[in-house]
Amino acid sequence: VTCTVAVDGSLNQVAFQRFQPNGPIALLPVWDGTNDGETIYANIVWSTTPEEAKILTQLPESEFVQRMNDLLQSGPTTSPPIVSEG
Repeated sequence: VTCTVAVDGSLNQVAFQRFQPNGPIALLPVWDGTNDGETIYANIVWSTTPEEAKILTQLPESEFVQRMNDLLQSGPTTSPPIVSEG
């Protein structure tokens, strides 16, 4: 599952990855607008089983974002939260 998201906070051009039982999820910065006040964007690459991918792509946006945040905020180093909607 892939998508582009707005990030709440700076990534400082650092990628984050979390390894889950069904596969990794990665947050990859593509545009850091912190110098000019623009929105910061990142690509999400969420590797998982075909069954879970089908479930994820059918979730309402707010629930999908919450699941991404839950996974990305877990682990030894946390990443900035993704902007919820909009």
